Amino acid sequence: QMRAVEQAKHIVISGAGLEEFMADVLTSRAVIDASEGLALLPGEEGESDPHTWLAPENMIAMTRTVEAALAAEYPQHAALFAENADIWCEKLDELQSYGEQHLADLSCRRLVTFHDGFAYFAQAFGLEIAASMEIEAGSEPSARELEEIISLLQDQNIPAVFTEINGTADAAELVSRETGCAVFSLDTAISSVNYLSAMTQNIDTIKEALG
Repeated sequence: QMRAVEQAKHIVISGAGLEEFMADVLTSRAVIDASEGLALLPGEEGESDPHTWLAPENMIAMTRTVEAALAAEYPQHAALFAENADIWCEKLDELQSYGEQHLADLSCRRLVTFHDGFAYFAQAFGLEIAASMEIEAGSEPSARELEEIISLLQDQNIPAVFTEINGTADAAELVSRETGCAVFSLDTAISSVNYLSAMTQNIDTIKEALG
């Protein structure tokens, strides 16, 4: 991947701070920041939440940003870029409609997540992040943090908690044993082969968990 980056004339990044670790590599190349112009949600420690693509409307805006940048660089292909962008954005509109329809009548609209990346997804479909906790190797949540999550679930009758599909589920399973809530996994679609499939699965999972 690094060799590919070094040979690239243009690099499209998600932006919003997600690729900060690549700063040294990106400075010498033409970068298209797909998140440019988006309204960003707050993240950890005063930084912006970079998981912008988990809202279909953001993905539409990001697509148009990339399309415009490529068309400016290669005007002879502008019509093709526009055609392909239109096809993709139509699929994203359908995804948004699918989510709105399937999540319209949930019995619970509050999410407790053991990953802090689903705020844009929640906002896109009228859900609320009741609590989120980033779980990383070597930094397990404290007993007090787990107690607060347990109390929240019990007090508000929240029937499920959510982990990230590639993350650890240990803390979520401990909370499940204490409360009887179910544990489900959501996909941040970072490493997924198919964005639409991953997002549709997220919608279906939340429908199953909170419907």
